[in-house]
Amino acid sequence: MTGCFADRYHTLPAPLRACARAFAAHPGPEPTLPVLAAALATTDHVAAAHIDQLVRADLVRPAPGSRWRIYSQARTRAATDLAADPTQQLFTARINEWYLARARAASTAAAPYRTPPPAALTHCGPDAIEFATPGAALDWLDAERVNLLTLAGTRSTDDPHMVWALLDAIRPLFEARGFPDDRRDADALALDCAERVGDPAWLSHAWRRYGWRAFDFGNHPHAADAFKQAIKAAAGIPHDRTRVIATASASEGLAMLEQAENNVTHALQLLRVNRGVYAAHGDYRSEGLSALNRAVTLINARQPGEALDALAAASDMLARAGTDPYRAALVGVETGRALAELGDHTHARIVLVTALREMTKLDRPRGRALALHYLGDLAITCDDLDQARAFLHEAADIYAGLCDRAETAVQFLLDDISAGA
Repeated sequence: MTGCFADRYHTLPAPLRACARAFAAHPGPEPTLPVLAAALATTDHVAAAHIDQLVRADLVRPAPGSRWRIYSQARTRAATDLAADPTQQLFTARINEWYLARARAASTAAAPYRTPPPAALTHCGPDAIEFATPGAALDWLDAERVNLLTLAGTRSTDDPHMVWALLDAIRPLFEARGFPDDRRDADALALDCAERVGDPAWLSHAWRRYGWRAFDFGNHPHAADAFKQAIKAAAGIPHDRTRVIATASASEGLAMLEQAENNVTHALQLLRVNRGVYAAHGDYRSEGLSALNRAVTLINARQPGEALDALAAASDMLARAGTDPYRAALVGVETGRALAELGDHTHARIVLVTALREMTKLDRPRGRALALHYLGDLAITCDDLDQARAFLHEAADIYAGLCDRAETAVQFLLDDISAGA
């Protein structure tokens, strides 16, 4: 540490040194003004004045995106001061809650069908912020994803309850945005937190999410093991309804693995049982998703007529549940595929194009890829190979970005087109 720096740092007034400690307490390298203000329990105006003086002292510099970065020497010194500060835990708690409150608000905006688990927000009320649209929530995720994951990684050992709540909130956002690496890291960390806490409901939930991620990436053995672990954990849930629904939800994953392995009869048996469980407990959304899974299984088994009946049921259940436009749009995608299988090409194209527009509006990359994939398949059937190439190339690019196993199927279609050209 140079003497010049030491002089600049040690002569700072107490409020400015507190601001430097807030930088040191922040998990990521570039906090925004609002989170620093929250850490200091002050207004944005006061925090901005402190930051401006730190910039003038050449201890902090502006960073892109209305952020700030403290220089490494200043951060090291501030971290030393923070470790000796009796209010250190307050800095940490305020920062944790600032991110948690906003993550929960973003999750509610992007996935309003979810009910986030209870979370103690002592320093930041649960209604502190709202996002007007799902797009605004996802934009916030884009801006804060590095800080969110860094926060989760650094706090998971000391505060697994908070980190679980944070990861539970941001996981649907990662799924919507299609960040495969972030989703993998978040799912693994959530599982670790659930194991630390020892809550069987959390553990079952974490294993299910881990299983669906493995399924989406084509790792069927890991997915099967995860879903079985979820069922095992669910057995320890004391609340009857929660236990039964958690078990059925994990069984849903096993059913989709069976259909992926062409064990259609067993898959349909599992789905039939699960749907009965959901119906008995009035869980319309889960019942609708199970009907959608049944439709996918039937289409893959070349039974599109029966699939349309299942899709009608899925649409009805999801409409009753409300607040899940993405799954409702998925019903449209699969309806288009079923109609194409039945030979109703004109109607199929109309339905798929409508679903593609909805997925674009919702900013759901995997939904867009599915619609483009099936439109490409339909174009091949109609011998419109130029249109097929355009649809399939776009679908392949999206799948590749998502690390989705469906990219392989699309590449096969493109290779077939090239071979026949």
